[in-house]
Amino acid sequence: MALCIRDFLEFDYFKSLEVLAGADGLTGAVDSCGILDYELEQGLNKKYTDQNFHPGQLVLTSLLFAKNNPFLIRDAVKYVVSKGGSGLVIKNVFRLPIHESVLRYADSKKFPILLMNDPQMYFETFIIQVDKYLRMAENTETVEWELTRLLDQPLNAGEKRECIHRLFPSFSDQYEVIYCNMTQPVSANEFQKMRTDLQMLGEKMTFKCILPYQSGLFLVVSDTSVSPDQIEICIDMIRKYKPDGSIGVSKASFRMVDIDTALREAMYAAKVHRLRKKQSTFEEKFLLYEQLGIYRVLLPLIEDERLQRYSCDILDPILEFDAENRGNLLQTLLEFVQCDGNLHELSAWIGQHENTFRYRLDKIESITGLNYKKPCDYEQLAFAARVYLLLQA
Repeated sequence: MALCIRDFLEFDYFKSLEVLAGADGLTGAVDSCGILDYELEQGLNKKYTDQNFHPGQLVLTSLLFAKNNPFLIRDAVKYVVSKGGSGLVIKNVFRLPIHESVLRYADSKKFPILLMNDPQMYFETFIIQVDKYLRMAENTETVEWELTRLLDQPLNAGEKRECIHRLFPSFSDQYEVIYCNMTQPVSANEFQKMRTDLQMLGEKMTFKCILPYQSGLFLVVSDTSVSPDQIEICIDMIRKYKPDGSIGVSKASFRMVDIDTALREAMYAAKVHRLRKKQSTFEEKFLLYEQLGIYRVLLPLIEDERLQRYSCDILDPILEFDAENRGNLLQTLLEFVQCDGNLHELSAWIGQHENTFRYRLDKIESITGLNYKKPCDYEQLAFAARVYLLLQA
């Protein structure tokens, strides 16, 4: 993932930076750092070719070149803008005035100017920190690419072993996978803090790693025997940063060659967890793959056209009735199935009398010919509703 200045401002090291101008340009991508020094110094600026800067660079300067002529600050800003720089960070050691016209110009160009206020912040450490997070972001992109290959591409045995080894270089006898799905992807700052927290767990588990993927992240725990307490510790750590995340946990596995299966199991469990969290009566902070029931069969097949057609054949007449009559029969059916056919639970969840739902379910019977009170008919209604819920999710 590409990092922009706004991302860097979320990291603790950079929080003391003050945005003076160009706030609308904080989303510009950063790929490196440079130092503006001799380029505007009289007598030197014509001696060297201007090849120091390129688009995407975050440029640092002490304004040494302007200590006798503060008007050169405007030239410096124009110079970095012309080079396509992502922003200018000023350590104003000479306490030079920065004219309002310079700030207005930066605003008009959506070019961020930031002030380095912390006297203990030095260019060398600043550049090292930027490089650290850029390399972390680059590694994140590589990890996502490797995970996509492992989960979506037909790899032969050798390719699969190599891919697994690159992602998970060290494992113990047993492992489980946790997946957290989020409405908002984890930020670079949050991800770094999670990694630090995970390392601080110390000897509580032999091996653990956290990997970003799509709109969520995987956390893999391995030990001679993974305990429920170890899983809870990791989930609590995730929820500290993403309390609204939907979390799934795979079955325990023992062979590294099965890691792709465990990754999918965790993703499937997280998806169903998201569905169940909508119920006010469901309070579990995560869901185990073993608890998915029929969803264990449906999820791997959800893209199958035959499955979708079966669901449409049953539900389309209900959808048509709702459209013509401004009804909510389908919503009632979906909620009824999410409560496993329990009217008492449905009534408590939605806050309406059971007879209201009985009337609507009887209406569904008159439309589809399927009676929710008969187990074989309910089975068909529930199957179609679960396919619909997964497709909508």
